[in-house]
Amino acid sequence: MLKNILFAGCLFVLSWPGYSQTSLDELLQLVEQNNPELQALATALEGKKFELQSGNNLPDPEVGVFYLPFGEHNTAGYTEYQITQSFEFPVVYGSRKTLIREQINQFELGYKSRRQEILLSAKAFALELILISKKLEIYTSRTE
Repeated sequence: MLKNILFAGCLFVLSWPGYSQTSLDELLQLVEQNNPELQALATALEGKKFELQSGNNLPDPEVGVFYLPFGEHNTAGYTEYQITQSFEFPVVYGSRKTLIREQINQFELGYKSRRQEILLSAKAFALELILISKKLEIYTSRTE
């Protein structure tokens, strides 16, 4: 948490000369774009979505070959080929799809809550810096 506050503070201080032209929302967008934790969480969220959605597919078909040298057949060797595909009732796939949708929603809510925590701390830090700078302006005008 301290790293996030320090990162937001450094970003704010580096953009201080141009802050008069930018708003607080633009600053928060910059924090969101440059925060490594949020980038990692977004990437993990996409990976988790693909992982969950790929789990609802049919399994791969299986191929088997059987060589039967003994028995009543005309050729020298008799070979059987077997291809199998297993599947479940369509209701299972539908219920899995709703379960996957709920799990994705849970992961998205976790991402959004962490994003709000990070942006809230950055906004509090930015507002504190604005307050300090205004106080500094008042103190310098009074001392002059």
